[in-house]
Amino acid sequence: MIQKKIYLNTSLETKGMSKDSEGNDILKIAGYANASTKDRGNEIITPDAWRKGLENYKKNSVLLFTHDMSKPIGTVTAIKVTEDGLYVEANVSSA
Repeated sequence: MIQKKIYLNTSLETKGMSKDSEGNDILKIAGYANASTKDRGNEIITPDAWRKGLENYKKNSVLLFTHDMSKPIGTVTAIKVTEDGLYVEANVSSA
């Protein structure tokens, strides 16, 4: 059973639950990690900007809570840049 509470201000789709090799619960999610619209900092990250750094991120696609390197919560399993923004599918671990 997942014990973590995570509050998100974005729309993510729950894709299902599964177990990892050690029996821990895995929550599968999908949605836009970033949209091609103004963010809270009044900035827009364009699809072209995401494309430039994406290959480097794919080498170690860790999912972080609030961008904090000391708080990994899972892994990104699929990522793509669309004209709407940065779309991801990820596994959030209960461990």
